Amino acid sequence: MKKLTNLEIQDITGDIEMGLSVYIHKENHNLISIHDDYDPMMTGEEDPDFDEIQENRDDYFCIEKMGSSEGFRVMSGFAKNIKNRKTREKLFEILERRSPFRNFRAEVESDPKYRTDWFVTDHYKGHFMLENSYPNILN
Repeated sequence: MKKLTNLEIQDITGDIEMGLSVYIHKENHNLISIHDDYDPMMTGEEDPDFDEIQENRDDYFCIEKMGSSEGFRVMSGFAKNIKNRKTREKLFEILERRSPFRNFRAEVESDPKYRTDWFVTDHYKGHFMLENSYPNILN
C-alpha cells in the first residue's frame, strides 16, 4: 500500500487549517479537498471533485479538523519540548488560563524562533490527525 509523503501530509494539514474537508482515496491515496460549506445549488457551478466524493464516498477516508482536546495535547507537547525553562513554564501557565488557544498562539508567534518551531509542529499536527485516524497510510 502506498504511504503518504511528507509533502502530502503538509498539504492535508494546510487544507484542513483553511477549513477544507480532505478526502484520501483508500487505494491510490489521491487527495481531494473541498470547502466545508461548498454547495453547488448555491454557487450554480459544478465541481467534479465534489461529484466524485458524492458518488464514491465509501472509496475515501475523510480527514476532519482536530478537536479541541487533540489541539490542547499538541500545544502541551510543543511546550514540553521547549528547552528554555522560563518560556516552557510560561506556555504551560497560558494553557491553564482562560483562552489558551489564542493566548498560546500569540505567545509563540511573538518569538521568531518559537514561531518557526510552531510551523514545524503544524507538520506534527498533520501526522497526529492521520495517526489517530488512519495509521496505515503514513510514511
